[in-house]
Amino acid sequence: MKKKNSNLKLLKKDYNLLRCITAFRILTVSQIAALNQRSRQVIRRRLRELRKNGLVSIQHQICTDKTGRPENIVLLTPRGYNLAKKNDRIGKINILENKAIDSYCINHDLLVNWVIIALLQMKRQLLNVQLYFLTPYYSSIEKGSPNSSLIKIQLFGNNDTPDFIPDCVFVLSDSESHKALLFFIEVDMGTETRISRKRETKDVRQKIINYQELFKSSQYKLFEKHFNFSLNGFRLLFITNTNSRLKSICQLVSVMPPSDFIWLTDQDAIFSSGISDQIWFKGGKREKGLESILGERMAFECKILIPK
Repeated sequence: MKKKNSNLKLLKKDYNLLRCITAFRILTVSQIAALNQRSRQVIRRRLRELRKNGLVSIQHQICTDKTGRPENIVLLTPRGYNLAKKNDRIGKINILENKAIDSYCINHDLLVNWVIIALLQMKRQLLNVQLYFLTPYYSSIEKGSPNSSLIKIQLFGNNDTPDFIPDCVFVLSDSESHKALLFFIEVDMGTETRISRKRETKDVRQKIINYQELFKSSQYKLFEKHFNFSLNGFRLLFITNTNSRLKSICQLVSVMPPSDFIWLTDQDAIFSSGISDQIWFKGGKREKGLESILGERMAFECKILIPK
């Protein structure tokens, strides 16, 4: 076993890498490159140094990226987390152990990561728009990693409905008008039952009903205290992993009114055109064509860029 360097001197960019991995818990090299706007070659070189000193764990060829090439999975070690915590206000998180990696929903979490990366890249081109987001592990409002209860939703007055946790919650606000729009993200990997005879947590139909109740009851306004904005309504962004699954969920959503607040697309559209382009089916109504969550006037192409 190699001896860890107790006199390790990290660069500021190294601490940024540790904070980045802390925020997302599990990342590929390509995702780290996209988040930090640094080449994959540079990222790999720095990760090797961090790995030698026991700060990160790198799992080889666990997943595959969009080009079909094997991608390494990067995880934070307890030592890396403790070092990041000393240099930033980071909350308690669950470190993924090597033994748990096989059972973890890797592809789901990585697709959620890509959606957030697409949001951040969109934000760079919208100078007058601010982006704030919450995940079960991270808050861009308060630095660090909040407890998942921060975004856990319980519909009051409905004891039959279990708690549910969105994959991500975010707000886009106009810095001039100070108006804000709330969004929820649900990433669908095609593993959940579309419609079941029983009311199940992972039943897509029940998930839609939950958000409809959240919309109708205005209980989404509980997020006003987190984002410090007045919120009037929200949009649910449903991202599927395949086009065939997209068609199936669109069909379901379109016959479950009210559903105009539900916007749907697939991962290929996110990668090829960006989250801000006209890639969304509003209310699942595919016959009405594609729209942008920013509106027709502000829609623009913003592909996910990964530095080489």
